[in-house]
This record gives sequence, structure tokens and C-alpha cells, in this order.
Amino acid sequence: MESTGKVYHATRNFMFKYFLAFVWIGFNFVVFCKAFSNYHHEPEYYYLSKILGNGLCVSRGTAPVLNLTMALITLPMCRSLNVALNGAFGRWSVRVLVFYLEKIKVLHLALGAGLIIVGVIHSIAHFVNIHNFIENYDEKLDSINWASGEDDSRLRLLLATPTGFSGCVMLTTLLAIAYFSSRQMRDRFYNSFFAAHHLFLLFYGMMFYHPLSNIIKYQTNLKTHPNGCDMVDEAVLRNDTVLQAICNEEPTFGAGGKIAWIWPLIGLSVYLLDVTCRYLTTHSSSRKVATLQSHVLPGKGIYLRLRFTRTKRVPVSAGQYVLLQCPAISTLEWH
Repeated sequence: MESTGKVYHATRNFMFKYFLAFVWIGFNFVVFCKAFSNYHHEPEYYYLSKILGNGLCVSRGTAPVLNLTMALITLPMCRSLNVALNGAFGRWSVRVLVFYLEKIKVLHLALGAGLIIVGVIHSIAHFVNIHNFIENYDEKLDSINWASGEDDSRLRLLLATPTGFSGCVMLTTLLAIAYFSSRQMRDRFYNSFFAAHHLFLLFYGMMFYHPLSNIIKYQTNLKTHPNGCDMVDEAVLRNDTVLQAICNEEPTFGAGGKIAWIWPLIGLSVYLLDVTCRYLTTHSSSRKVATLQSHVLPGKGIYLRLRFTRTKRVPVSAGQYVLLQCPAISTLEWH
């Protein structure tokens, strides 16, 4: 009977875990498809899509997925927030919350892996866009073409523009974090792993700098220049008063509003607030502790006997923790 119960609970946890993974992947897929379809079918992006093709749709489709992932990836690392959630909802045993608190590290790793995969796809799409901006350069559409001419340098667009430079820095940062997060590097060079993870601040900074080139532009005069006017022969247009009334202006373009950065900013702000609260708490004189006794228990457990240095009686609740510094593991991080 006991073995049956274990199998039941293991099966239920397995199905619940993969159900949540399926929901998350499905949600990201819907977000991607919605953005992809928008840039593929909306008439205001007709001319930009004509230059870039599906590279535009893929790069813009992955952008909201990246923003959403960046907004969430810092939350599992917010220790004070997680302790507060545990104290507020732990008594009711909300299943999703319990799963979140039990699988914090796994969630962070899953979000990180997704961020790297989608980031690489986004970067490849931008590399294709750089190529298409030059190959499909049209003097009539120079206002929406990122390139300055047919002989423009791909390296200039990649390394000497805000979007290209920041994109290269972000991709390099992501790959560096991924490399130092591998088990071999993490176990042998923990300080490098810890330092590399703080490159995420550079990553977020470059993300806010990334859209300054105003690459994505939409047509603003669809009523006086609808899609298809570029296909009309000039001789036909001069002799057709109806077409002249419809296509009586050259296309004009404007840059879209930059509001996508709000989502990553929310996640970053929550993390920085959490770190600030954690710093103030751990450096409070009433929270400092002295180690009275320690020894290793069977099963690699550690027994610690601690005493608060300033306060004689401190209420202890479930979810609280003590920060320890182990120089043999890391001279930088507290555990």
C-alpha cells in the first residue's frame, strides 16, 4: 500500500511538472506567433517586410518572448521575496506556489536555458536582417533602411551601431554566463561562476540601449498610400485619375514607441529591491550570529550551533535562513 502511494505521488508530481512546462512553452509559442503574424500581415509593416522578409518576423516574434523571460528569470533568485511568499501562503499549501518554492533553482535554470535558445535565434534573425538591409537596398525606401547604401559594411552595422553593438555584447554575455554555469566550471571555479552571473547587469543595461537605432519603423500614411501603390507603373499612374487619388503621396514612416523594456525593468527592479532588503537585514546588528559548534553529520549533513551576538531572544519562523561564508567554497559569496 505504501509503495502504491509513493508511485501515485511520484506520478502526480511528474505530470504536474510537465504540465506546467507544457503550459509555459505553449504560452511562449502563442506570444511568438502573435508577434510574428503582426509583422507578417499588418499593412504598416509592408515595406519593411518587403526588405527584410521573414527575418523581420522572426526577430520581432522572439523579442516579446525574451522580454517576458527576462522579467521572470530574476524572481527565483529573490530570496526575501520567496521567504515572504512562503510565510504568506505556506499555511494554505497552494500547489503552484509550493511547486515554485521547491523548484526555484530548476525554474531559474529552465528560464536561463530558454533565454539562451531564444536569444541565439533572435541574434541569427538579426544577422539575416543586416544582410537583407544591404542586399535589398532601395533608394526610394532609404528612410526605413538601416543600411546607408548597397556598398555599406555589414561589420559597421553589426559593431558600430547601438543595436548591433549592444546585441553582440548581450549575446556574448549570455554565452559567457552559460559557459561558467556548466557543472564542471561551477564546481571547480565557483568564484568565476559567481562573477559571471553578475554580468546580467551588463546584459540588462545593453537591453535598454538596444532599440536606440530605431530600426523598426511603420508606415504612417496608409490612407493616402495603401499597400500596392509601389507596384503601379508610373505611366499608368499618370493616366489614371482614380489611382492618382488613391496613391497621391509617397510613403512616410515613423518609429514605434519603445515600451517593451518595461517588463524586464519590473523583474530587475524587484531583484534590486530584494538585494537591498537582504543587505540591510544581513548587516543588521540584531541579525549577526556567532558559530559555537559545528561538525559533519552522516549523509554529508552539517550540524551548526549558532548564537545571535546582540539579541538574546529572536523569534524563529519556518523559511528563515542564516547566511554563512565558506572561504574554501567562495571568498565572494555568502551561502
